[in-house]
Amino acid sequence: MENERKRTRALRRHHLARLKARWLRRACQNPLPPSWRLAEAERQRYAAVRARTPAPCSCWMCGNPRRWGERTLAERRAAMAADDAEHALRQSLS
Repeated sequence: MENERKRTRALRRHHLARLKARWLRRACQNPLPPSWRLAEAERQRYAAVRARTPAPCSCWMCGNPRRWGERTLAERRAAMAADDAEHALRQSLS
């Protein structure tokens, strides 16, 4: 039990470090002019925040669609597949 917990903690830390490095690279690749670019401390903070919460906010465009009464991507795909199947069936019958 103790080994499993250590392993999961190590794995969690590994993934957090990996995500921080990824967001840090993205912060450095910013196409803004040099005067607008973030300072190193701000880049580190940006990477740490984004690694833990990748969604920029919880507004209707960025957040969970179910919260705003919309269908999720999986639900939209399923509806499109059903529409395509229905359309194909109607084409074959006519």
